[in-house]
Amino acid sequence: MARIIKNLVYLDPIPHVYIHRVTGEKFTSVTKVLSSVENEFEGDVIAERIAKLGKRYYNEVYHGMNKAQILEYWDLLNTEATESGTEIHEIIERYLLAEKWYTPKNDLEKLVIDEYDRLKFDEGIEIYPERVLFSEEHKLAGTADLIIDVNNEYFDVGDWKTNQVIRFYDEFGNKTLLPPVSHLQDCEYSIYTLQLSIYALMYEMETGKQCRHIWIGHYDKKINKMTKVPIMYLKYEARQLLNHFKYQNQLKY
Repeated sequence: MARIIKNLVYLDPIPHVYIHRVTGEKFTSVTKVLSSVENEFEGDVIAERIAKLGKRYYNEVYHGMNKAQILEYWDLLNTEATESGTEIHEIIERYLLAEKWYTPKNDLEKLVIDEYDRLKFDEGIEIYPERVLFSEEHKLAGTADLIIDVNNEYFDVGDWKTNQVIRFYDEFGNKTLLPPVSHLQDCEYSIYTLQLSIYALMYEMETGKQCRHIWIGHYDKKINKMTKVPIMYLKYEARQLLNHFKYQNQLKY
């Protein structure tokens, strides 16, 4: 059974701000915390470097592009990923909240639903699409795409991603993330792992249950195929990041 839970903290969608229902206090988003450990993306420098390498650069997509064209291409990818991501999220949410008694309204909805069903995700005893999670101690909140209560003891965390690729290392400079997670590569996989690990930690703190499994449903819109990508539960790193954020906030006052 799929349900939407009315939590103490809710997301105001227009300004995209998390607000505590009782105190009215604004909570910082998990996304903002994650951005604080990422290196600034030096787009101009990297695009120029790729353009100069020309056909020597390993990725054929960039062959024949100049710096301006590469930057424009990246902007296009970001826009498409954002729009596609919202669309995929909403399709799956509608499907699950309708208890799968849902008739697709167009070809994309049918393709996405077919791919979701094909992967046979373990839906446990209860599923919560777009579940808002929070920590009152750290004044942080975020929205998990899918929380699955496997049983009364364990839960899973799922997330939908639609970017073209999920990088497992920093192919543009071999950089690592910033402290307190500077042992991790600065790439999508590390950021997603931290994001979902924080969600898992928050749900553990809220319910006392244990995280069993974390995964990403990566939907490739070019070939209309979804792949299940296993994610490690970096519980220690998630806790370190939350405590680091709390400490940095205390220094401001």
